[in-house]
Amino acid sequence: MRRSCSSLDAAYDWLERMERAARPGLDTGQTLSAYVSLIGDRWAPGMDPTSTYDPYAAGLRRRVLPCSGTSRSP
Repeated sequence: MRRSCSSLDAAYDWLERMERAARPGLDTGQTLSAYVSLIGDRWAPGMDPTSTYDPYAAGLRRRVLPCSGTSRSP
């Protein structure tokens, strides 16, 4: 992306805003179950809901989340 700024300070300000916007904002205290609840079905983009989604969702619910130390499922 090419960007033009009026001054070097303006360029550094823009760069700092872009870096801040790109930070992931990870919450290291968040459980996997809470994260899966937060993102909903966004973990499954492009999956065929008639064949792939159900087994993957069941595996997440029955195998992954219980093994992650959480007792709740989304």
